Amino acid sequence: MKLNVFFGNEAAGTLESTDNRGIVFSYNKEYLAKENVLPLSASLPLRENEFSQKECIPFFSGLLPEEDFRKKIAAYLHISETSTFKLLEALGGECAGLITISVEENPEIRKNQYSFDSDNYEKLDEKKLASFIEKMNVRPLIKADEKL
Repeated sequence: MKLNVFFGNEAAGTLESTDNRGIVFSYNKEYLAKENVLPLSASLPLRENEFSQKECIPFFSGLLPEEDFRKKIAAYLHISETSTFKLLEALGGECAGLITISVEENPEIRKNQYSFDSDNYEKLDEKKLASFIEKMNVRPLIKADEKL
């Protein structure tokens, strides 16, 4: 399975779970051909060859929540807390910073500017907000709707 990795609005590469090489990352040739592109990280410099699991997993794992919060999210999602790939598949659209990870080739990339309208937020009444806070230990992903 492949996950598409975006740096800002640019399709930077793919993270792939393979049968014989583990999880590998490769930059897209189109991304590498552009002028003035940046690497995702100093640990993943621009290059044509793929990065091994040992080389890429520390960076991608670092995009996920840490320790106890990761355990709670993994339990809630019924995914092993050690499965970086599966967690990125589920949560990659919500990574911090400019990195977005998606199964889709053209996901709706987060916009740089937000407007407050009903398309991108839901106003919570005090009762619903209190309910989310009370259930944080069993439902660690606070979202305005009940879907993941």
